[in-house]
Amino acid sequence: MTDVALRVGAYIFLHGTVILVLAWGLVRSVGEEPAAVSHAVWTTALVVLLCLPLGGQVVPGWTVDLTLDSSPARSETFLDGALSSTSAMSTPFGEEDAAEASAQTGMGAGGTRSAAADQIHWQALLHWGARWGAPAFLLVWAGGAFLLLGRLGVGMVTLWHWRRCTTALDCNALVDRLTDRLDLTRSVSVRCSRRARVPTVWGMWAPVVLLPAGASDWSRARLRSVLLHEMAHVKRWDALTHVLSRVARACFWPNPLVWRAAANATAAQERACDDVVLRSGVASWEYAEQLLAVTKTLRRGPVPVDAVALDAGRQFKSRMRALLKSSGPRRGLTRREIVLCGGLGAVLLTAVSIVQVGPDSDEQDQGHQYELEAEQGHLPSAFVTETDGAASEGSYLTVTERASLDQPPTSDGGAYTFDVESAGRHVVWARVRVPSDDHNSFWVRMDSTRWIRWNGIEQGDAWHWVQVRDADQGRRPVAFDLSEGRHRLHLGPREDQVDVDRIVVTDDWNYHPRTEPEVASNTRPSSQIWVEAEDGDSESPLEVAHSPHSAGWRHVVARPDESRLDAPPAEGRASYTFTVSEAGTYRVWGRVLAASTGSDSFWIRMNQGRWIRWNEIRPGERWHWDQVHDADADNAPVQFELGAGEHQLTVAYRESHAKLDRLLVTSSPTYRPRGTGDRPEASAPFSKTLPLSEAVLTPPMARADSPSTASTAGIGVPDGPGNDASDSGPGAAEWTFSVPRDGEYILWGEVRAPAMNDNSFYVSLDDGDEIAWHTPAPEATTETWTWDPVSRLDDGTHTDPVVFSLEAGTHTLCIRNREDGTRLRRLRITNRAASGPLPVRP
Repeated sequence: MTDVALRVGAYIFLHGTVILVLAWGLVRSVGEEPAAVSHAVWTTALVVLLCLPLGGQVVPGWTVDLTLDSSPARSETFLDGALSSTSAMSTPFGEEDAAEASAQTGMGAGGTRSAAADQIHWQALLHWGARWGAPAFLLVWAGGAFLLLGRLGVGMVTLWHWRRCTTALDCNALVDRLTDRLDLTRSVSVRCSRRARVPTVWGMWAPVVLLPAGASDWSRARLRSVLLHEMAHVKRWDALTHVLSRVARACFWPNPLVWRAAANATAAQERACDDVVLRSGVASWEYAEQLLAVTKTLRRGPVPVDAVALDAGRQFKSRMRALLKSSGPRRGLTRREIVLCGGLGAVLLTAVSIVQVGPDSDEQDQGHQYELEAEQGHLPSAFVTETDGAASEGSYLTVTERASLDQPPTSDGGAYTFDVESAGRHVVWARVRVPSDDHNSFWVRMDSTRWIRWNGIEQGDAWHWVQVRDADQGRRPVAFDLSEGRHRLHLGPREDQVDVDRIVVTDDWNYHPRTEPEVASNTRPSSQIWVEAEDGDSESPLEVAHSPHSAGWRHVVARPDESRLDAPPAEGRASYTFTVSEAGTYRVWGRVLAASTGSDSFWIRMNQGRWIRWNEIRPGERWHWDQVHDADADNAPVQFELGAGEHQLTVAYRESHAKLDRLLVTSSPTYRPRGTGDRPEASAPFSKTLPLSEAVLTPPMARADSPSTASTAGIGVPDGPGNDASDSGPGAAEWTFSVPRDGEYILWGEVRAPAMNDNSFYVSLDDGDEIAWHTPAPEATTETWTWDPVSRLDDGTHTDPVVFSLEAGTHTLCIRNREDGTRLRRLRITNRAASGPLPVRP
């Protein structure tokens, strides 16, 4: 945007000033030449202004690069006396080179700032001003131009309305004679209107002369002079040149010279038309008296801006002096002078267009790009190489689910070494793929500079290029000062499930990597069959367990007291029947959780095929997707040739504590599931907050702003009424709410339970059975506010969240006191497809 602002500013202030000063000098040099010549010069200058953008595109020449040494996106700041920069000074590896880089930043042992550092500081201020000043200038300029052009459009509409309320003036014979005298080829219509303040002419192809309503009472001599003046405007095409001058003034309005040039052009065109009247034989003193009489009898008021008015506004006095000056030339514009003005305008446009301001368009071919394959660096264990036909060279790098880091890595992360050909400021691009706004960041640094929190990467299922930005500096693009020689780029994990394919380091600020089309693995659409692990026909020791982080809050796990099985078991199996619509090669993915290397495997088989030892599932504390691979074939991904029709997938226990949440059978060789995978019901999520202010309270249930509970937050019953209130115990809060459609809904609350006897409510919906809602768990407490879904108890543990089947329409929710001291701060209802607030379990 800074480049655009510089170019617009150069057109307005630099090119515009040169053109208008040359036009002023030319008008002054012609001296006593007639007004028609002056008008032609000013009109040519204004037209050249309008043609400047076109000239800059078609005229070859030089580009003066007035852009900042670091573009508006580049910025350095000092923090605690040390350089902490979004374009941080890069240092080579090693302590000696680090000390040298510290000297380059101008930081001495006492932490004082050198002259070089001060210069960088002032450059930072300059860059900051350019970053915010450029859009502000463009916004102000565009706003002013829009207002002036809008006024021009309003004038056109006003004239159109005036014409509809006019009457014809009976002067056809006079108009015909004047038409012949001026050799006009266009017919002129003369109309009268009560709205007209002064004689006015507008229109190019069908010109109209509009006279005030009192024109029918004028003398014939006065009417002839006025009509001759207005028809001279038609002859000279002044309506067109008048509009062009207004457009030029609107586009170049910040330059005061353009306002003066437009005013001079208007005055010159009026004097040129006066000269036409005087050449017809009317004495100058007589014409001056007629004009003075006309203007004295007319009302003053605004004239539509695209109309040419007789009195020429503020130039009327100088116009009268020019009429009474007997020595001035009064001839019209010759064809030779018209051609000369056009030729001078073309030469002037070419001359000023030779020099342009802004970045050189050829700079893109002069930069250096250093391309790095993400999976070919020196990678820590947090990164895993995966395969994908759409990735460069068929593979990419992903962050494992256990590798989230809120603080910069203590190690170097993934390191990529490259050689810089010439010193300069470099930016970094990466080809990435991120699943969601919760998984969209890395840590990045160059050599030994500070770690940069690269957060907020644009979400997308397809590979796309993004520039490295610093989330701690307003997400500004990052620049690195790199010396000639070898450097090292470090990439550290910050959030899991983020993929990176390629990295480009370049000193070309105009460079943008080309987005390659996704490689289609086959010509037919892929088939996907999603299976819930708990929905299969399972046998002990496989059993269904509950977890707030599993899809549907349930998953399959082997009992903890079982030992490892090195052969497929005769029992402990879960079978899943599914149907494929088209024969082909299929792959199987599982959403799994393996807490350790001792609980990281299953047995699996398709139909009655051989058993596959699905071992060495990546261990971690979070759920993640793992493609079924064969540990007896170097962990190669398994492919199944399936015909159209029904098939059976069997999963068997191998190690205890191994958990399985969902399964995906897909014919796509490149698809990689994310999150909890696709869910049909997730297409229309619903989430609605029930404000505490809308609750109808029954004492002693009270809000925080109540005098009796001024020291608490949210709503609740203060200490005193007792616990486990049966029947209709004291204290309740009731809400009325509506849901948009039939479906299954879950109720969430942000609660605080300060003691084991102060951690529960009763909950009922539509006067149904009450549920004892223990928050966050039986015999558990939380002094912090915790999101928790309404759940039942089963043998002292939570079940799945309670699912309420609701019809579309209005419903009533009642939360009643069970134990005093329990607090509720926020309340929300979601459909089962929505994720809801993250529940926190002890």
